[in-house]
Amino acid sequence: MQRRLLFLVLAAIGGCHAHGDDGRSQAQRRTAAKTDEAAKQGALGKKHDPKAELAHQQANLARLQQNARSDREVGNRVGAWAAEWDARKTEKEIAHARAELESEAR
Repeated sequence: MQRRLLFLVLAAIGGCHAHGDDGRSQAQRRTAAKTDEAAKQGALGKKHDPKAELAHQQANLARLQQNARSDREVGNRVGAWAAEWDARKTEKEIAHARAELESEAR
């Protein structure tokens, strides 16, 4: 008796999945479809421009260096350290952007 009941329950569970019911509601399916469509649009969207990225990073570097100087003048060592840290990271990003530009030029 227990085996029959177990068999019927397992058959019912297996039958639901066999008909394509993945356990999601209609609202969840619509949300997933919207997310998939947004991902497709993002993939087809405008790609970044290395020249614009380089100009942006150079402006950012100048701003960070100015922030570090002004923080040092007023005695804000932590602020100066943070600005210098960010400036070093920005310098690496500038080098990366320049490398991208050189690879595109070839």
